[in-house]
Amino acid sequence: MEIVVWLAVFLLLFCLSWSFDWHEGLDAFIEKHHDYPLDHALLAMNISGFLGLIYSALRISDLSREVHRRLQAEKNVDWIACHDTLTELPNRRFLDSICAQAMSDQRARESYAVFSIDLDGFKKVNDLLGHDHGDAVLKSVAQRLSSLFPR
Repeated sequence: MEIVVWLAVFLLLFCLSWSFDWHEGLDAFIEKHHDYPLDHALLAMNISGFLGLIYSALRISDLSREVHRRLQAEKNVDWIACHDTLTELPNRRFLDSICAQAMSDQRARESYAVFSIDLDGFKKVNDLLGHDHGDAVLKSVAQRLSSLFPR
């Protein structure tokens, strides 16, 4: 938005200088005082203004990318806080938030159910085959549960 304002100011000044012949007046002033290096100073001011405009555009682009990255990181943190990273299933914190939301919504007359499972012999798999195989079993169970219960 700021760049649009600056562009509008630039266009307004350009139109005013064109309609009032400011450039011819400036040329006459520089010609009258040719012993001062005014033309070089004005050229330097024009170049620095143009470079400032380019820098501003680059900075605005950088800031928009940074805002996008931060929003994405916040989404990732929220997801990690509410899901198990191994199985990608919702965790206890997610269940707590859903239960609190369901209990606070007193207008809804819906029924809810919570399923809990216990994997018999899972400790033996972990102890005998190692945690890598135990993780594979958990992932397989998670995939099967995800296919049975839509989110």
